[in-house]
Amino acid sequence: MKKDFIVYKESNKFAAWPAGYICEHWGEEILASYLVCDYLNAERGHHFIRENPWYVYTSRSTDNGKTWSHEKTNLDDPAPSQQLRCPEIIKEFEGKLDFTHPDMVLFFNMSGAKDFDYSWWNYSTDRGKTWSDPYNFPKMEGFDLPLNMRTAYMVLNSDEILLFGSCQ
Repeated sequence: MKKDFIVYKESNKFAAWPAGYICEHWGEEILASYLVCDYLNAERGHHFIRENPWYVYTSRSTDNGKTWSHEKTNLDDPAPSQQLRCPEIIKEFEGKLDFTHPDMVLFFNMSGAKDFDYSWWNYSTDRGKTWSDPYNFPKMEGFDLPLNMRTAYMVLNSDEILLFGSCQ
C-alpha cells in the first residue's frame, strides 16, 4: 500500500530529502531526515540559496505518519566554511558500537554539493532523539580520492556494517 505524506512545510524554505538521508521505522514510529534552507525560485537546478546555511532536521511520527513532530539536529556539516580534505575539528571515532542495537540509527554525509572534501558520520542509540558529535569518515588506505558518503548501509552483525559510498 502506498501512502504519501507531507512531513514538513514552511513558507520561503526549501526542504528536501536528499539521496542518502535517514528514513527508519520501528513499528508505528517513523524517523525521516532532510535539509532545510532558504528558498530560491531558480530556473534550473535545486531551488535554494547555496551561499546561505542549511540545516538537517528530523521529523518523527509515532502513529504511522498521521502526525509529525520536527526538530533541528546537530547533523549539519561540521566544517561548512572549511575547504579541507579532513578538517581537524572533526574528531576520530574511538570506541565500539553494537550495530544490532534495536534503537541504533547511523547518519553519513559529505561536504558541499560539488567539491566533496570530506565525509562525516554520527550515530544515535535512542532512535534519533539525540545524536553523537560528528566523526570524521577515515580515508581508505592507498586511496587518495575523498569518499562521498551517504546514509546507505546494511548491518551484517553487531560488529560489522557494509557501507555504500562513491568518489569522483
